Amino acid sequence: MQHHDEARERESVLRPGETCWRVERAARVAFLIDGEAYFAAVAEALERARHGVWLIGWDFHTSVRLRRPDPGADGRAAQGSSDAGAGAAEREARTEDLVGLLEATVRRRPSLDVRVLAWDYAMLYALERELLPLVQFGAKTHRRIHFRMDDTHALGASQHQKIVVVDDAVAFVGGFDLTAHRWDTRAHAPDEPRRVTPAGETYQPFHDVQIAVDGDAAAALGELARSRWSRATGERVPPVSPTAAAASDPWPARLEPDARDVRIGIARTRIPTQAGRPEIREVEALYGASLAAARRWIYVENQYLTAARIGEWLLARLGEPEGPEIVIVGPRRNDGWLERGSMGALRERLIARLRQADRHDRLRLLHPHVEGLGEDRILNVHAKVMVIDDDFVRVGSSNLSNRSLGLDTECDLAFESAGRADLRRAIAAFRNDLIAEHLGRRPGIVAEVLRETGSLVATIDALSGGPRDLRPIEPEVGAWAAGAVDVLRAADPEHPAPLEQLLVRFDEDRLPAPRRSRRRLMLELALVVAAAGGAALLFRFTPIGDWLASADWLRASAFLRESRFGPLVALLGFVLAAVAFVPVMALTAAAGLALGPAIGLPVALIGSTLAAAVGHRVGAHLWRDSVRRVAGARLDDLSRRLARRGVLSSTLVRIVPIAPFMVVNLVAGASHVRLRDFLIGTLIGMLPGALVLVVAADWTRLVFTDAKDASRVWIALALLALVGLVAALRRLPRPDRARPMDDAR
Repeated sequence: MQHHDEARERESVLRPGETCWRVERAARVAFLIDGEAYFAAVAEALERARHGVWLIGWDFHTSVRLRRPDPGADGRAAQGSSDAGAGAAEREARTEDLVGLLEATVRRRPSLDVRVLAWDYAMLYALERELLPLVQFGAKTHRRIHFRMDDTHALGASQHQKIVVVDDAVAFVGGFDLTAHRWDTRAHAPDEPRRVTPAGETYQPFHDVQIAVDGDAAAALGELARSRWSRATGERVPPVSPTAAAASDPWPARLEPDARDVRIGIARTRIPTQAGRPEIREVEALYGASLAAARRWIYVENQYLTAARIGEWLLARLGEPEGPEIVIVGPRRNDGWLERGSMGALRERLIARLRQADRHDRLRLLHPHVEGLGEDRILNVHAKVMVIDDDFVRVGSSNLSNRSLGLDTECDLAFESAGRADLRRAIAAFRNDLIAEHLGRRPGIVAEVLRETGSLVATIDALSGGPRDLRPIEPEVGAWAAGAVDVLRAADPEHPAPLEQLLVRFDEDRLPAPRRSRRRLMLELALVVAAAGGAALLFRFTPIGDWLASADWLRASAFLRESRFGPLVALLGFVLAAVAFVPVMALTAAAGLALGPAIGLPVALIGSTLAAAVGHRVGAHLWRDSVRRVAGARLDDLSRRLARRGVLSSTLVRIVPIAPFMVVNLVAGASHVRLRDFLIGTLIGMLPGALVLVVAADWTRLVFTDAKDASRVWIALALLALVGLVAALRRLPRPDRARPMDDAR
């Protein structure tokens, strides 16, 4: 293979205002591979804080353990058996969880303030997260630990940045949240005893990467954190003074820098929530520029591979006769069957296109294999890494998904070699270290074989075949999802939901609110809230929640199928769960799995309609400010538009992923949409998706029982319904008075 002259300096892809926000100096840079390294480093940095700490994330858990020493190492287990050792271990346990460590540090440092900013998540995530985070972080912590939740993002988006800044002097950016299900060692052993949640539950292996920087780069990230905090809370926090920042060095003592004196580019995605403000799409621009600059090798680790733009850029490089080799490492499958049926199906479609275009055998799409995991568990690749040749490296929060390019808030850090031999060595060593981990080899072996072959693809092929391995990603979702791709794209939108393009303005004087007795309203509201709260507590704190999350209920479904009261019991459970904000998609799939399409579909549709009626009634009785607190102020525009075309708009909000099911119900009621129109629209809009979900769920059951024949009829009907829906939507006229979304300008 002909080698290019890589030593010559190439044109920089880090262009402030275009592919990045700013380029700032860092005296030290370190890569933190996997949770054991990152959690320990961030714990040490937090303990060294003197002035200000910023924790910005998608999720946090107050009780997550940051340091988890091996009980068998250095005789610690034996030492712990003594009284003194036991006392030390008890004190250590109190400070090793996130809040305990923050509490201890704040009490030692009278000048220290800690600010934690978490995404004000959609209610569909409520059962997956720590209960009542405002209480856990707020009432239970020191007054100088400030916790807020942030919903200042585009409609349907999330706050996905993962940033830690200490004293404006050290910062961490990457794919890690300081929460449960993230910590793991680089061995990713199937039986790792320390890989447990705060509740003591084990979880599957997890792989992610973070990058640490100091200097001006860290100060710039502190500025970004302050901006986020100010938008979310209205509070302006002054930066740490240069003198104080210079006097503080929270860089972890055990963290050896991988590179020194580096120019760091900071790339963001942010879609504004107010009219007239420009979109920030530096993440997307930097992907395009860096992929175009590749000469020999593109190495990627990412949780997803669904972005249309990324796909087109990769296809273009594969079509070049002398283009670069492309190696993409991701999970064997997306986690959770619903995600597999949406993001997984989109990934498989793009993978098929890439492999078809690989006429020169320069592409590898791989997943890490760990012997002993079995078929039901995977090594969850959550990293967001890109390495181009030996000259460019990028670590951040952005996935190779449409959402990360143009919807969710993201932050990535990147740097180039700029012709420096030391930086080229650092970039190459990082890439080789990642590959070595997945292959169960030493990084030096990977570097040696790469020098001999001159090919990243040939190196991986030559070193594969051991207990730790990189294997081709194989299709798992199936043809039914591929046929529904037009609908599945809603799971990964490229822009904020374009609902306003199909709806006209709401005339608030047109539908006056009906007058009702306040006492009656409060009584009805109290009953509904009590029922919803009771149902939510039932699902969270009783065996019912575990039962629904396990495979045991597949056997219990025989009762629902055979009993004449089974459908009624299922319907009641569906309504209670939906009112308690359990995701309706999951409930619909459960109905199909338990009852089959013939009964499950009516149960899902009737249950959704009844739950919609309950939510609509609650929303109609609540003050609009109360609904805004539940739904978020960003839904005001939706509220104004829902009422003008009741059936059409109600149908569309069920098809387009605007907000959680019950939130839409509340907003519709508060907007005084006619109940009849809302329920008709709900029924029409829910039908296609419900049909697909119950058929897919039943097909899954039939696969396990070897009775596939009956499912084929239902699959055909589901796909026909989807085709009809897409065709009908394309024929819908666009109102002349419709305006594009403010956030999409």
